[in-house]
Amino acid sequence: MKGTSANKYPSIFVGAAISFISIAVLGTLLLNAITTRFRGDLSEHFAEDQSTLSELVGARIEDFFGDIEHELIVAARRPGIRDISKKSGRAEMIDLADLLGNKVSSVSRMDSVGVLRLVWPDTGAIGQSIAYQKHVRKTLADHKAVISPPILTVQGFLAIVIHEPVFDEDSVWLGNICALVPFENIEKKLLSELGRIGADGFICDSTGEILYHPDLAPGTMLQRAFPIDSSAVLKRLLKALPGDFSGAGRFVDNTGKRKSIGITTVTLGDYHWHIGIYKGSNALFAGMKAFEKKLYLSFGMFLLALAASLIYVSLSARRRELREVELAGIEASREKGRIDDLASKGLHAFVTLENEKESLQTMVKNILEMGGFSYIGLFRRRATLKYVLGAQTFSGSVEFDHFEGLSESDSIDLHASAGLEHPFVQSLMAGETVEAFSMNQLETFNASLARFGRTRSKIFSSSDISIIPVKAKGELLGILVCCVPKGSSARINRIEPFIDQIAQVLEMSNIVRQLRDANALYMDVFQNVGYGIHIVDSELRLLSFNNVLEREFGLGQGDIGRRMGDVFPAEGNDLEQAYAEVFKTGLGKTTEETTFGKDRETRYVRTKLVPMFSPEGGVQRVMTIIEDVTERRRMSAKLEETLREMKKLASTDGLTRLYNYRYFSENIARFMDMAREANTSLCLIVLDIDNLKGLNDEFGHQYGDGILRRVAEIIEEHQSPGDIAARYGGDEFVIVLRNMCMEGAVSRAEVIRANIADKAGGPKEAVVTASLGVAMMSEDMATKDDLIRCADRALYLAKEEGRNLVRVWKAMDDKPL
Repeated sequence: MKGTSANKYPSIFVGAAISFISIAVLGTLLLNAITTRFRGDLSEHFAEDQSTLSELVGARIEDFFGDIEHELIVAARRPGIRDISKKSGRAEMIDLADLLGNKVSSVSRMDSVGVLRLVWPDTGAIGQSIAYQKHVRKTLADHKAVISPPILTVQGFLAIVIHEPVFDEDSVWLGNICALVPFENIEKKLLSELGRIGADGFICDSTGEILYHPDLAPGTMLQRAFPIDSSAVLKRLLKALPGDFSGAGRFVDNTGKRKSIGITTVTLGDYHWHIGIYKGSNALFAGMKAFEKKLYLSFGMFLLALAASLIYVSLSARRRELREVELAGIEASREKGRIDDLASKGLHAFVTLENEKESLQTMVKNILEMGGFSYIGLFRRRATLKYVLGAQTFSGSVEFDHFEGLSESDSIDLHASAGLEHPFVQSLMAGETVEAFSMNQLETFNASLARFGRTRSKIFSSSDISIIPVKAKGELLGILVCCVPKGSSARINRIEPFIDQIAQVLEMSNIVRQLRDANALYMDVFQNVGYGIHIVDSELRLLSFNNVLEREFGLGQGDIGRRMGDVFPAEGNDLEQAYAEVFKTGLGKTTEETTFGKDRETRYVRTKLVPMFSPEGGVQRVMTIIEDVTERRRMSAKLEETLREMKKLASTDGLTRLYNYRYFSENIARFMDMAREANTSLCLIVLDIDNLKGLNDEFGHQYGDGILRRVAEIIEEHQSPGDIAARYGGDEFVIVLRNMCMEGAVSRAEVIRANIADKAGGPKEAVVTASLGVAMMSEDMATKDDLIRCADRALYLAKEEGRNLVRVWKAMDDKPL
């Protein structure tokens, strides 16, 4: 019998060893795969958060400059700014400066040779030439809008100059309207929120020169500021210069710390800024590393328990030979097996973490099952030294019902807190268990806990209270309040493994809570930024959108998963082609005044397509930033219409609705130049109503005004499309006949004269006639005054010869015909 039993021992131990090794290897591989995947996902999502923040900051910078450019474009059309000789220019500049507010330090009007003619508020700069500056030389050469790189001003601060060209009505360049934008405005207003979320950022130009960094001086080159070899994303940025770049990854900052970074490109004029937003994740990954260490330690504890179980099974074969030893061993093994089973339950709850509260409740029940406890309550730490009840268990339901009936306050909401100087707190912080104290001492610790103690004494009169600290890495994460029979405090030493498990769960839940808070902050920025934002995948399906699109464009959860063309029907814009280009090239794309129609409402928006890259470097998704410019476009159209009406009113005579003297005098020279360039003829008719003053005296001025209107109507009836008719004075009119010979002009004048004599008199018995003088432009007429003087001579001759006549003066030195 002994030989048979002895022969079985090798096979039993070999099988147990093989089982143990298989479970250990498979468990290790599984834990390694889980932690590796979790660590990779954590790094990727953290870097993508920084990339999204950099895109939002970049959008705000572009909008900051776009608003200033828009106001400058509108200002360039104002008469006082366009015509710098007018006295109203100063008032216009003051209005413009007030409109731009603290975005700019000054505004100025530069003429066509680079001299400052209007400046506010630094009027001492008026008359200074800035033609030597590089950005001014550029606009002098091509007469286009220019945004300068950051320059050092004479006042000693770094600034950016925005130029918008000023043209007259004939598209002749008159100079620029300029705004001086201090660079610190961008630093303070656009990067100020980074500190609130614990992030930092830098701005560099297309050469890699740093324009802004919280610690480094402007002018430092990017490759010298950071150890480039340690960062793949910075290497890609330097390789892409001076072009656009967007990406995310890890890098080592100027202090030597490794951080996650997101980079985007902002286009200003004909150069780029690259914006990097970065944030340290060492604490997060350190917590993850500590969690992994404890996870493997717990797994080791599980393996130890498993090994003990296997050994126990193997040794059971010796029952027949060691009966007395076996009886004692069975009792000990049952007790140990019971402990191992409870530990494995806690380990399973710890590893899965499907529900934190359920995991803690399982562990508290495991402690109760060890025996000797009437009540166990776990209070977890929330902030400073304040605790909230996280789990509790009673030895029986009767005790629980009795406790609820006697409790002076809701035990679920029980909070325990005290100052650092309290001896109980000092003991707990040192990791010591607090036992055997009086109710008076408990009152000084916490009133709520004292009420609990009084209630407990009514139910468990023969029990004492022990307060056990739950610590991890020296930090007090919670406390266990245990009711134990008098004199049985030594049993507390047996529950140390369970306390360690609880500490691990509490520590891991803190790490997960930090991750949730970080994600909540990202969602807060995503949802509350002032623009509409949505994200699509490579098949152009809508993945997510923020509150602006839900509120302003009527999107709902039913739109998730739909294609872009169905969610935003585009009119006149091939957005799908634009998305395809972004996915293919990896470069962002901006469209102007895209038209979206949803629920029969037309919206004009400005969209920016921003690529979002996978860890492998390919474009995985595209974020679209949408700015609604519908109201801005409507206001611009209304402004244009108002300007046209004002221009028309400024050049029209209010009584006759013909052009006025101002329009004629400002444009006759231009008409003559156009005729000379086209090598065509041009004639001028000057018409004067005979004896209009006498008619006014006899019949009243209202009658005279009616004659003026009827004469204007007759002139318009016999006017060709290319002719220009204007009221030149009180009773005098002028008619410019383009591409008309002298004979045709005389014929036209005779028709007008005859119609005035027949029709202009009105109902009263009054004869109304007009005298007309005709002149044709010749080579010896140097100016407009020469042509007008010849026509006046002909008119004078018609008056002298009896009125109601047409006379001609052909050239400067000729006699009349």
